[in-house]
Amino acid sequence: QVEDKSKEKRLEDVPIVRDFPGVFPEDLSGLPPIRPVEFQIDLVPGAAPVARAPYRLAPSGMKELAEQLKELSDKGFIRPKDEEEHEEHLKTILELLKKEELYAKFSKC
Repeated sequence: QVEDKSKEKRLEDVPIVRDFPGVFPEDLSGLPPIRPVEFQIDLVPGAAPVARAPYRLAPSGMKELAEQLKELSDKGFIRPKDEEEHEEHLKTILELLKKEELYAKFSKC
């Protein structure tokens, strides 16, 4: 199926998102700034890695799942509890991204 590019999302079209333009720069060039905390996972010597992937599905199963979720969403069976709660959650996430100087590509949202 060919995607209609004329209906592509734009930053200006999303009320909450347009209040945080710095989180969605046009160009994500370079590496993020150096952080005061270095994140790492401490490994236990001699421990075996977990060798099981959760929720494995064949590509055809993933496609079917995506189609069913879209259909249920389009029919209104799956949705946020309410629009206000969704907007408040989104605003909290965007404020955190801005505070931590993390960035996102809007076209991937």
